[in-house]
Amino acid sequence: CLMFAQMGLPAIAQVGAGTGRALLISDIHLDPLSDPAIVKLLIAAPVEQWGRIFQGSHEKALSTYGADTNYRLFSSALAEAAAQEPYDYVVFTGDAVRHNFSQAFVSAGGTSDQFPAFAAKTAAFVMQELQDKLKVAVVAALGNNDSPCGDYQIPPNSPFLAALADQLRVLANSAEAKSTFQLGGFYSVVHPTVANQDIIVLNTIFWSTDYKSCAPNSGDPGEAEIEWLGWKLYTAAMLHRGVTLVMHIPPGMDAYDSSHGQCQSPLSFWQDKYQTRFSALMNA
Repeated sequence: CLMFAQMGLPAIAQVGAGTGRALLISDIHLDPLSDPAIVKLLIAAPVEQWGRIFQGSHEKALSTYGADTNYRLFSSALAEAAAQEPYDYVVFTGDAVRHNFSQAFVSAGGTSDQFPAFAAKTAAFVMQELQDKLKVAVVAALGNNDSPCGDYQIPPNSPFLAALADQLRVLANSAEAKSTFQLGGFYSVVHPTVANQDIIVLNTIFWSTDYKSCAPNSGDPGEAEIEWLGWKLYTAAMLHRGVTLVMHIPPGMDAYDSSHGQCQSPLSFWQDKYQTRFSALMNA
């Protein structure tokens, strides 16, 4: 599923010349395996060459309902979004890559040891395309499928995060933001057009009830992140700065899982300890 929407922004003091418009994109779920003929080319090529490989694919149809997003659908959606410009910036709330990625990759002819690098290149390609086609800052969060291991399994301080940190241009001007993203996929940047405003991007996968790291001895990255968030909110308040939060999995009830249990026992998206501490931070 790929969707985009325009968001109106308040007319307040701006850092630079702005339009007051932003673009929200979520759940792209790019499937680079949809054309089996180019999979081995993609495995061998650096991400900078992926666009040329996709354009040479004989797959011309858009992916169908119920399937993940092939390159043709992704390219078409980006072209339509770009036609609605100008935007001040883009917010991408995660899930760059397809569902059941590791299993599908092996079935398509890849090997399990090749998968982490391929997953990183896929996510980096999505970021590259968003930035190149929309030509504005892209503030991106991680989704539960954005992992070199499997769903809800993103490991902290991994080559996957390092590769994305190098691709995300919004991190280039802040060593602190790039460092925290490389470690845990969360970061804070100054708002591109609104004065005295920060954008804090959370990796709420760490707080999910489904989270488990595929890396041994990685500790509790969710604990580190909630401590970091508390400090960022405290300093913003002391400096009289506003804050916008961006995340993939929100707090509250998981309607999908709860409905499969006939709602007899509503299930939370987040682990109770993070739900409680986040609520306390929001109410402080």
